[in-house]
Amino acid sequence: MSYSEKANNYANLILERRREANAQATLKKRQEIAVKCNNYTDLETYRRELNIRKLKASLQGDKVGLEQISKELQGISNEIKTTLANHGYSIKDLDDIHTCYLCGDTGITKDGSVCVCKNNLMREYELDHIQKVSPLSLSSFESFDLSYYSHNRINGFIPYDVMKGNLKDCVEFSKRFPCSDNLLLMGNTGLGKTHLALSIANEVLKKGYEVVYCSCSNILQIIDEERTENRYSSTLTSLKRCDLLILDDLGSEYINAYYTSMLYDILNSRISEQLSTVITTNFNDYEKLKARYGDKIASRLIGCFKVLPCIGDDIRINRV
Repeated sequence: MSYSEKANNYANLILERRREANAQATLKKRQEIAVKCNNYTDLETYRRELNIRKLKASLQGDKVGLEQISKELQGISNEIKTTLANHGYSIKDLDDIHTCYLCGDTGITKDGSVCVCKNNLMREYELDHIQKVSPLSLSSFESFDLSYYSHNRINGFIPYDVMKGNLKDCVEFSKRFPCSDNLLLMGNTGLGKTHLALSIANEVLKKGYEVVYCSCSNILQIIDEERTENRYSSTLTSLKRCDLLILDDLGSEYINAYYTSMLYDILNSRISEQLSTVITTNFNDYEKLKARYGDKIASRLIGCFKVLPCIGDDIRINRV
């Protein structure tokens, strides 16, 4: 499972702030104990001196001295526990304070794996990012209301049945992820295509995978600007390598030879690497896609994507 570099940096920053805050809290707690427990500081100082003497005795092979010092250390430790207890504290109150005791707020557990707390922070960042750039708040399958779709036939198909099937396909895609499958949601505006795409994003993010959501109307322009300014296109790299790419509203973008080339590059790279892509478009047939983007892109969209045709009346009007 992977997250973007920005998500990783965000998590590291939050963890660093937690460590700083907890270090201050730990210091404050120990200072409070030192003030309330009159002889605690003297006992702790003496225990440190004994530990130094114990180390020296061990290095010198002084078994008799080592045994005597160990007995003294045990006595001092018991005395410290008694002193703390008399003032309402325990030995655990001297421990470092952490928000996450699995990793000590470092983000990495003892076995070298990424801690669940850091994964949660990275997911939090990705969720917030999608909320900011998407036209809707991050959606869920539960809020996809099939009652807006008619039971009357349109060109031989019943919108309710078609959209119910599309919902099922999207749910199954989310459960199956990670996979090499791709989805192309085609149909007129206001039929819930973006809602379904963002619901997929929601479920995939819950699994801890990186999701990049972007509107075709501006993402290719961003890549072009990076190229024009001779900057390395981190955007293009992210689109090619993320676990799940959601391209929303394909066909709304200004099109030229360079944009077509970039779109082909992104799609071809992801298909070759078997990385999943979900695309929504207002186009509703192959010929229109072919006329706009040419054979190479159109054939990949139809041949390498499961097409989910969306039909019905604009649900945004029906909600009014």
